[in-house]
Amino acid sequence: MLRACVDARRAGGVSRVRLRGTRALTAPLASALARLPGASGAARSIAFDPPLVPACAGTDSLAVPAGDAAERLVLVARTSRKKHLAARLRLGCHAGAGQEPGHGTPGGTPGGTPGGTPSPSPSPPGDPQPPVAGDGPPPAIRFARHVIDSEGGGQVTEAIGAGDLDGDGSPDVVVGGDERLIWYHNPDWTVHPIASGTFGAGAMLVVRDIDGDGRLDVVTGALDGDRTTVWFQNRPDGWVRHVLSSGAYCHDLVFGDLDGDGRADAACVDQQRGRVVWLGAPADPTAEWTLHVIDGNENAMGAAIADLDRDGRPDVVAGRAWYRNAGGGAWTRVQYTDVQVDGYAAFTDYAKVSVLDLDGDGRLDLFATLYAETPAGRVYAFLAPADPVHDPWTAVPIDPGPLFGVHSQAAASFDGSTRPQIMVGETNIGGFDFGVNPHPHLNVYRLLGPAADPAAWERTTIDTIGTHEAQAVDLDGNGLPDLVGHMENTDLVGQNGPVDTWYNETTP
Repeated sequence: MLRACVDARRAGGVSRVRLRGTRALTAPLASALARLPGASGAARSIAFDPPLVPACAGTDSLAVPAGDAAERLVLVARTSRKKHLAARLRLGCHAGAGQEPGHGTPGGTPGGTPGGTPSPSPSPPGDPQPPVAGDGPPPAIRFARHVIDSEGGGQVTEAIGAGDLDGDGSPDVVVGGDERLIWYHNPDWTVHPIASGTFGAGAMLVVRDIDGDGRLDVVTGALDGDRTTVWFQNRPDGWVRHVLSSGAYCHDLVFGDLDGDGRADAACVDQQRGRVVWLGAPADPTAEWTLHVIDGNENAMGAAIADLDRDGRPDVVAGRAWYRNAGGGAWTRVQYTDVQVDGYAAFTDYAKVSVLDLDGDGRLDLFATLYAETPAGRVYAFLAPADPVHDPWTAVPIDPGPLFGVHSQAAASFDGSTRPQIMVGETNIGGFDFGVNPHPHLNVYRLLGPAADPAAWERTTIDTIGTHEAQAVDLDGNGLPDLVGHMENTDLVGQNGPVDTWYNETTP
């Protein structure tokens, strides 16, 4: 099994890894790295969006042939910031089943196919072990809230994102609302306009480089009579608006190369039309993206892209199901849970989902808040079986709740260790006439033992106010992820939407 551990303090994470050396080493390693969450690319250059933050991630079994010729491998990691900062990628090597360290099979991979490509869904050697978490007791997780803007730019806020828009090395904050799209400069939080209009209402806001010019752009939904997905090109002379899709309005939007052409596509949960689609990236990034339907009859919430069955093709997670990418435009729906809550049938497929290896067995698992946006949310871990298509996933109840209106979830190394840690945030004010949350919480769930043991999951409440679409991002450059979020639905109580940050004061 390959575990990639990133140490990128103050570097903002690793956004690209280039491999140099002899093909016997670079080819299987590139294939394995391409299966990590957020990976895209081909051959010897793998990009990560979002960047790999300080943590460890697992991927497939990896074996390389041991020959007589000298082998050479060089890894070059590029950070997500434009500074010369220290970043290291460590690769741990482990023996496969029935193999002694250093004894591969010439011309092939044990349990795999010739040429070093792992076979689909291999079973890991031995019993699953929890991820390495460091020595000693875990540090207490602490955050301190600061208000960026109590008025959200003088509007009801709808969506939020973060990224370094001006290239100064510090992530800025972007907010869409019912009157304008704006960004706040970090750290003085000066407000700058992007566009006028209604943005992000029922649509996600994503900060990423769409056109490949090295500057981060802004993607979100726009209400101009019709609901469309647009992106604003970040140019030295100002912002230029483009249509990404006129046929999709993405409540959830994640990026990854779904068709293997080397360009990052997008998976989109379109609640307005009740379907899950993917948008193919064009050669000309200013052209409209091509819409493909994955599931034309699915009212869901929550999305992720990851290769769950380890066949080399990224799959799509939406709600309580994942869609197997069989290639050639074929998708198969696989439901990973049948948990039911009475009284909320319309929200059965509403979830917030995070994909990561929770139990250290090399297979990607799911951490999900089911019945998100309702007053009946509950938190589970779903551990992947050897055959994630046909075998049942192991459900581990983590928090029976009820959690109210969950609309924020992010996995990150909040305490600086490799322990799985996931932030889950309730909202202040619920949609769908659910009203005001009487007791909102912002929690971090941290795994301190075997992932299959519900008692091994620790819950830390870091604040008792709610938030919407909170994201984990290192705002102050100390190497630990902070949080940034906003308050939605404030029009229901007659106020504008505040924008908040939570600075991470944990001492690793």
